[in-house]
Formats: sequence, structure tokens, C-alpha cells
Amino acid sequence: MRRQRSTMAGIACLALAATVDLPAATREIRIVGGARPAVLERIETDVDALAVAFDPAGARAAVAISASTKEPRSIVRLYASDRASAIEVSIAGVVRALVWPADTGGLFAIVHRPARRGPGEAHLVLVDPEAPRPRELRLLPSSASGLDVWSAARSLVIAAEDEIRSFHLDGLRSGPLYRIPGRNLAVASLAGSNLMLIGQASEILLVDLGDPPGLEQMPVRERTAVPAPVRAIAVSADATDALAAFEDGRTWSLAFGPLRLARDLDSDAIVVGVGRGSAQAPVPVAPLVLPAPPPIAAPDAANTVIAETPPSAPEIAQPPPHESQPTAIAPSATPQATPPPEIRTRPPAPSVVEPPIVRTSLLSGLVSGPAHGEVAWVVVLGPSSLLREAARVPVDPSGIWHVERLEPGRYRVQLDGGSAGTIVSDPPFVMVEVGEERVACREIRALRLVRP
Repeated sequence: MRRQRSTMAGIACLALAATVDLPAATREIRIVGGARPAVLERIETDVDALAVAFDPAGARAAVAISASTKEPRSIVRLYASDRASAIEVSIAGVVRALVWPADTGGLFAIVHRPARRGPGEAHLVLVDPEAPRPRELRLLPSSASGLDVWSAARSLVIAAEDEIRSFHLDGLRSGPLYRIPGRNLAVASLAGSNLMLIGQASEILLVDLGDPPGLEQMPVRERTAVPAPVRAIAVSADATDALAAFEDGRTWSLAFGPLRLARDLDSDAIVVGVGRGSAQAPVPVAPLVLPAPPPIAAPDAANTVIAETPPSAPEIAQPPPHESQPTAIAPSATPQATPPPEIRTRPPAPSVVEPPIVRTSLLSGLVSGPAHGEVAWVVVLGPSSLLREAARVPVDPSGIWHVERLEPGRYRVQLDGGSAGTIVSDPPFVMVEVGEERVACREIRALRLVRP
């Protein structure tokens, strides 16, 4: 057994949110980077915590614990440095992660509700210190477990199996969906950039959400193998320090340039970071090498002069310029060929989110049919990409749905049964062109719900 929890006076600076139930008696609470928040003094040292979160100023904290009830239930204790006692909020289900964004009315939680059959349901829940009850905001994939604030885009990012979802904090509108295959267990945003650390069962990935998506998944900038499934990741506000906690009870510090495990801290940590940096993350990242475009065939084969070109022309034999630039990290162990000189590469600095140009538009439609009451969501994918989820909206009792703001472009509209199952519809999906005016989608009939 590893060493017992140290006293609160010896708590180091980091905070990682736990996603599985482990005895808190063998865990420490740490906070990565920044000053030790004063509210930490009010948190009990013997709490069997499921997750911990601090507000960016370090004046308030939230601790989720398991409630002693027959049905799965959690209690979120809200602490404040200027309040003597904690406020307790009861939530049905098991809290997997907590995060407390700046300039919001409360904190967000991922809550899982087990089921006797199937994987159960996961929900995004808002816990408001001024409200007596938590408020359910979105139905999530049952595998959702990691949660963090993407400060550069003013969004939440959620790690789930095979994908990273995003929700704009402004109105909690659905943002882009990023395909990243594997069990995505934890996610941590790096300061004011698009860089994300994603913890999986056997690796930690470094992904830039500003990179152009591939045909089936986002490219991976860097990756490092890990000894056990990742339970949580925390990054300092200036993105210079990071820690990862694993399900085997170990906690390691992470180093960048390249991404790697740096040091075993010989402790089992449960914590959350304090504060969010607004500047670009000073993390050395190899540039992303874009694939070469396919050759353009000559319009007339008789006019081609490829055969007359010397096979060892001097300009081809010369090495490409800028040999000192770092090469891109390949997503697999397959050796990569040296790119030709004319290929352009992205600069090594991570990209920063620019506010998208969004014009006011309204897309609306009607869901009918015998199973229209089983439809959990109308999902809008695009523009011009099936890998990006532009919106996910509910259907009212009459079957009407609408999306208020979309970028102009071509979208695919389809029905989603949520965790209950798959909706069989006629037609299976509808393609619609959205401009700057109001657009009506073709009616979709929900025929039946196919349960898992």
C-alpha cells in the first residue's frame, strides 16, 4: 500500500478529478501551479471524494462524495472561504467529474446513472450555489467521464469513447464534435490555446483542435504510453506543469517537448487545477505536416513530358529547406517519408481559436410518425463535414424543433434516440443548405425505436 494521505499543511499544488471510486484514505489532494487557495482549509481531510473542483479565483470549492443510499446518489459539498459551513446538494447518480468555469453561475458535473440493463445514462448537470436543486442540461454518451474548460473557445470539452464533445458556455449550445478513436477517459485544456491532453487506457495524446480534421479522425500531434488507464489529468494555468493520475493508484508529472512521463510522485492524487491562463500556451509542439495533394493528371497524355525529365534532376536530389525544423509526430510507429520541398507545414506554435463568422439563420423542421415521442435529439452535422456536430436540439411535444444560429453551408439532419436506442426514420437523414435566411427542413418520420 502506498503512503497515507498527508496533512492539509503538506498538500502540494495540483487538483485532479477522480472518475472511479477508490478509497480516499490512500489519496492526497494536490493543486497544480499557482498559489494554494484559502478555501482548501475548509475541506475535510477524510472525505471519500469522487471529484474536486475549485473556481478560478480559488475562493470556492466543490467536493463530490457518494451518498449512503440504496440507489446510486452523490452529494456535492460547496465550500467558500467566507462561509463557515458547506452547502450540500444531492444529485441522483454518480459524479464522474467537476469543473468550475469563470463568469458562470455555478459548476458543471458529469453524472452517470447506472441501469440494470445497458450502460446507463450520463448527463451534464449544472450545480448552482444559489439554487436548491441541480439542473440537467444535456444528455451525454454513457461513456462520458472527462470534463474541462476550453478557455480559448469559451466552451466545455467532454471526453467520451471515440470522441471529444464541446459545448459553448454562452447558452450551452452544441459546438464541434471531434473524432478521436479509443477510450477517452480524461481531458485537460492547455491555457489559451486549442491544445488538449487526452488520457486513454494506454496512452496520453496531445491534440490540437485547430488542426484540420482527417477523413475519419483528428490528427495526433504527440503521444506517450502510460502504465495504466488514465483517471484524470490537470494542467497549470500557464501550461508549464501537468500531472496525470492513473487507476493503479500512481500519479506522474508530465513534461512537454516531446510529451512524456517525467517523474513518479509515489502518491495517489485526487485534485483539480485553479485558474485558467488567457495567454497562448508556451508548449513546444512539433508542426503538423499536411499530406501532399494528389498529382494532377495531364489533360492529354500525348502532351506529357514526364518521361523526358531526368530521373535525378538536381532540384529533386537536394534536401528540403529548413532541415532544422522538428518533424511531425506520426500517429503510429510506421516510419514516415521525408516530405518534398513544396509541402507547407503548420508553424510549430499551437493555434488559437478565432471567433467564427456566424450569420443569423434559423433552421427548423418537424418530426412526426409513431415513434416521434421517442426522439431524444435532432442532430445537425456540418457544415460540409460529418465529423462536426453543429447542433443537438430537443423536440417539443408537437414534434417541432429549431436551431437559431448556424454558419452558412450544407448540413445533414438526423434523429437520435439517446441512450434508449436507435431511431429508425423515413428518410434516414436529410441534407439541407443553410444560408442567411430562414430554412425549413423536410419532415422526418420516426418509425420505431430499436433498443440495445
